[in-house]
Amino acid sequence: MLALSTSWLSGGSATAEEMIAALRSLNISGIELSYRISEDLFNKMRRPLKHSGLNVVSVHNYFPIPAVRSDS
Repeated sequence: MLALSTSWLSGGSATAEEMIAALRSLNISGIELSYRISEDLFNKMRRPLKHSGLNVVSVHNYFPIPAVRSDS
């Protein structure tokens, strides 16, 4: 099985659908969900990811990226 981390694409401005489409175009079967993915982006990725045929083989610590307190 060949898998790739989403970190190579998660720092840009790709939408959830664009990210899944790009991963599928690489002919890989698995992905790691990177800590750079926000909770909002993950929620948008869930449905397309479920129907993509890609397997989530690992989840980076932390995932999704924790919200940072603005008052600290």
